[in-house]
Amino acid sequence: MRSALPKVLHPLAGRPLIAYPLALARRLDAAAVAVVHAPGQQDQLAPVDPAATMVPQADPRGTGDALNRVPPELRGHTEVLVLYGDVPLLTQATLTALVAMRRYEGLDGVLLAARVRDPHGYGRVVHEAHGPRIVEEADATPEIAAVNLVNTGVCCFRAAALWPLLADLVPSAATGELYLTDVFGRLRQRAVLECPEEEALGINDRAQLAAAEAVLRRRINRGLQLAGVTIRDPETTWIDAAVRIGQDTVIEPFSFLRGDTEIGAGCHIGPFAEITDSRVGDHVEVGRSHLVEAVLEEGVRLGPFNRLRPGSRIGAGVRIGNFAEIKNSTVGPDSDVHHFSYLGDAVLGRGVNIGAGTVTANYDGVAKHRTVIGDHVFIGTDSTLIAPVRVGDGAYTAAGSVISRDVAPGALAIERGEQREVADWTRRRRRPPAEPGQAP
Repeated sequence: MRSALPKVLHPLAGRPLIAYPLALARRLDAAAVAVVHAPGQQDQLAPVDPAATMVPQADPRGTGDALNRVPPELRGHTEVLVLYGDVPLLTQATLTALVAMRRYEGLDGVLLAARVRDPHGYGRVVHEAHGPRIVEEADATPEIAAVNLVNTGVCCFRAAALWPLLADLVPSAATGELYLTDVFGRLRQRAVLECPEEEALGINDRAQLAAAEAVLRRRINRGLQLAGVTIRDPETTWIDAAVRIGQDTVIEPFSFLRGDTEIGAGCHIGPFAEITDSRVGDHVEVGRSHLVEAVLEEGVRLGPFNRLRPGSRIGAGVRIGNFAEIKNSTVGPDSDVHHFSYLGDAVLGRGVNIGAGTVTANYDGVAKHRTVIGDHVFIGTDSTLIAPVRVGDGAYTAAGSVISRDVAPGALAIERGEQREVADWTRRRRRPPAEPGQAP
C-alpha cells in the first residue's frame, strides 16, 4: 500500500478493511475470533473488535504459520473458518453456504474458489480424480496456468483434521514459508465451493482498494433503494457502510454520507451535501451544506453553503438560510438563522430570529465563552454579540449593534455611533478632470 498505516486498517466505505471479515465472523455466530497480526499492530487492531483475541505473529512465515499461532485454548472448537483481513467483499450468504457444505457433507475441508477474468498471481484450483488440489502459479504447467478457477485462501476445516496436519507442514524450499494450501491438499475429504469473482477481490494496492470501494458502494446503494430510499444517481452518491436512512428519503447526486450517520424518513438531501457522523431527523431538508457531528431534529430546513461543525444541535422546525457557520451551539425550535451568520458556543431558545451578518464573538484570544439568547429574541442584522453575554427573553438588538453587556428581557439594545453629515462634501472633495495637456 506504500503507507505508514497497516494495510488492513485502510478505510473502505468508512470502515477499516479488517472490520468486514470480523463482522462476518460475528454474524455467523463464531464461538471465538482470533486475529493473527504482525508485530506492533495490536493496539491499532484491537479497537476494531475488542472481543477478539489478538495473536501476534512475531516472525511472519506464511499462512500456515499464521494459523499455527492460534493458542491451545482456542483449539477446542470443532470447526475452524479462515478469513483474510484484506478480502473485504465476501458476503454472509457465501460463507453460510461454505460452512453448510462442510457440515452436511461431512468434509474435512471446503475451499472457497472463484473464476476470474485474469488469474495471474493466483494459485490455480485443479479438479482431479482424488479431489481438488491447489497449484501455485510458479509450479503451474501452461495447461494449468490457463485455468481461471483460483484459490481465495478462505477455507472451512474440521478442526480434528486441521490441527495435526498443520503441525506437520514442511517449509517451502523456495521461500521457507508454511502454506495453508498444503494442508488443504492433504485432507482426505475435501471440496471446493465457487463464489462470484467480486467477492474474491483482495486488496494489495490503492487501485484495488478503489475497485473494492466501487463494488461496495453499488451494494450499499442498491440495498437502500430496495429499502425505500430514492438515490437519484447511484454512480455519484457515496454512502458509507454504517449509514442508516429512512424510507422515502431522497438523496440527490454528488452527496456524501459518511461514518456513523443516521438520516430519518421523508428527508431531502443534496445535491452536493456532505454529512459525517451526524443525526438527521424526519422530514429534514439539507442543501449543498457540510455537517460534521451535528444533530438536526425533525423538520429542519438547511439551505445551501452552510457549515455545521461538531456539537451543533438544531431544534425542530429551524430554518437556516445560507452561508451560516454553527459550532458547538444549540438552536432552539422554530428559530431562524439567516444569511452570513456565525454562531459559536451559543445557546438559542425557541423562536429566535438571527438577522443576516450576526456574529457571536466567542473567543477572546485565550478562551472560548458562551452566548445565551432567550426565547423569542430578535437579533437585528449585523449584530455582534461579544461573549460572555446574555440576551433575555423577548429582547431585541438593533441592527448594527455591538452587544457587550447583558440585555434584559423585553428590552431593546442599541449600540451605534451618532450619524452625522458633512454638507457638500462630495463636490468639494472631487476636482474637475484635467484638460488634455494639463498637469493633473
